[in-house]
Amino acid sequence: MMMKQTILLVMAAITFSACKQQPKCDNPDIKKTVMELYTPELKAAIAWEYYYIKIWHGTENDFAVRLQWESLRTISMMQGESLPDIETAIAMAKEDIYLLSKGEAAKTKGDYKKYLNYADSILSLGNIHMEQIMLDAAHPDLQKCECKAILSFEKQMKLKDQEILYDIQITTEGESIVTIYQLRQEILY
Repeated sequence: MMMKQTILLVMAAITFSACKQQPKCDNPDIKKTVMELYTPELKAAIAWEYYYIKIWHGTENDFAVRLQWESLRTISMMQGESLPDIETAIAMAKEDIYLLSKGEAAKTKGDYKKYLNYADSILSLGNIHMEQIMLDAAHPDLQKCECKAILSFEKQMKLKDQEILYDIQITTEGESIVTIYQLRQEILY
């Protein structure tokens, strides 16, 4: 009878500890998932910055460019079409580049292929490393943790290191759900 109680107690302890499992920021499977999720984000960030530098950089506040843009808007309205203001056009281009980098359809007719190809060529130059992985906050009651890390790139890629943020939460089935957050810093040197 004593042995039966001990086995039940051990089994209950194992079950209880499995239910209260806390995710780990540096778990190899989690790191792999984080990298897979961030790759389209990196592609979009590189493509967007390259597009912005080539097309818009320094021009959105230029009076002559604004005047020419407004003239084009007026002509397009007279032809029954609509052309957005510069800020909206920039925002629409950014959204389309992010959609295309994730394999989704663009909302406008912009041709962003060369910018996405540029991003692919940069990402193919070297390896990306996750470093300085750390726990930012733990929520044991939710079986969730918030993590920080640095994505570093090989020198020939000429990309700035990126601080990344991600959450890991364990479901009732014991699976890990990883949520990443959009990159916030400039990436191109």
